[in-house]
Amino acid sequence: MDDIIVMAHSQEEALQAHNTTLSTLANLSWVVNWDKSSLKPSQAKEFLGLIINTTSEPQFQNNWDSQIQLTPAVVCDLKEWSISLTKWDGRVATLHPFDEVLDTNASLGGWGAALKGLSTTSMGWWKQLGHHINKLELKAVHHAIKSLLPLLKGSFSGVTM
Repeated sequence: MDDIIVMAHSQEEALQAHNTTLSTLANLSWVVNWDKSSLKPSQAKEFLGLIINTTSEPQFQNNWDSQIQLTPAVVCDLKEWSISLTKWDGRVATLHPFDEVLDTNASLGGWGAALKGLSTTSMGWWKQLGHHINKLELKAVHHAIKSLLPLLKGSFSGVTM
């Protein structure tokens, strides 16, 4: 697990959830990267590239009875997803089984990928980029697909990061 966000209705609830989260991670022997952690309570944070602001107006101003118009394409997609979820294995939600699965990983030091027992990797060069780790994960997928394209061509492929 790379990222966790704790949200609460009050500073007291946030502090309690913060302590419970850290205690649970410690009990599971997980290591917290304190340099990458932001533990100061705030009403606005960037998380996974999104700005989460708990003080801004909600889009529907808490009117959960609001109606939105769905396009025919969206209705069709929702029906297809609904049918496919009856066969869901609890891990990957897809309408069709993958022919191939490309496994990728990234860190500040480089990236790697594996497919059909083959692997490719690159180290060091992108440390200087200074990108957020989520952007590096996506760059790893991009480079992996470029590197292993001949093995992926013509297949319905999934990617794990």
